[in-house]
Amino acid sequence: MKNIEFIKKKNITFTISLIIVAIALISIATRGLNLGIDFTGGSQLQYKFASDFNEDDIRAIMDDMGLQAKIQKAGENEVLIKTTFLDEDQTTQLRNTLKEKVAPFAEDGIRAETKFYPTIGKELRENAFKAILWAIIAILIYISIRFDFKFAVAAIIALIHDSIITIGVFSVLQRTIDNTMIAALLTLLGYSLNDTIVVSDRIRENIRRMKNVVFGEMVNTSINQSLSRTIHTSLTTLIPVVILLFFAGETLKNFALALFIGVIVGTYSSIFIVSPLITIWNKGKVLK
Repeated sequence: MKNIEFIKKKNITFTISLIIVAIALISIATRGLNLGIDFTGGSQLQYKFASDFNEDDIRAIMDDMGLQAKIQKAGENEVLIKTTFLDEDQTTQLRNTLKEKVAPFAEDGIRAETKFYPTIGKELRENAFKAILWAIIAILIYISIRFDFKFAVAAIIALIHDSIITIGVFSVLQRTIDNTMIAALLTLLGYSLNDTIVVSDRIRENIRRMKNVVFGEMVNTSINQSLSRTIHTSLTTLIPVVILLFFAGETLKNFALALFIGVIVGTYSSIFIVSPLITIWNKGKVLK
């Protein structure tokens, strides 16, 4: 197999990453994040009608009540409504209006009526941040023990890179960020770390095996040796993710989208971020 010069292209790949990260940060700063009611507080209502229905009729009802809402089909004759916080009287009024102006409810028509209080939303935001922070700290400690502190710092930079790009895409597309998105981010941290460990493990082995070789050349050889495994693992992971993205219900699509972006970016960063950074920090070193 041809030896690809990954390390020599590090300036180009760093520039590409900086541009994408900058676009993501600008979008987050200007467009903001579309936080779900899990974090902002609100009501989530799921109803099943006895017959088919028109989503526009439901939107018209919500507008008449002065309520902003996201409305989506959640199954056969089922609707999922996410709106601002509704008290019991408002929920009852909405339910009765839907029955009257859209379609009668099925026998088990009230599937769910969930309220997310603003104080709980704040607590969820804080817990989500803590979960990601603790995951990063644990990764830093683990890689420092298994490999080297330089490897750990490079891995954390790659994880931050992956997370910013993934969140940035959600900001650009204004996709909802909810608890499933946080679960996807934590999953991505583990996946990206796995890719990084595969490459780093080969680098560690070659540090012992290869002699009288410049450190950068050894790293490039290590990437090429593990490239096939990295690509095959990523493609295998992407197959079920793509199926979820196109065929899963609406509630899982954000999760699948985050995984799809993260797997691609995580594979990229393990090759074009972690390895070049390790090389830069060992510039000029010759293995003996």
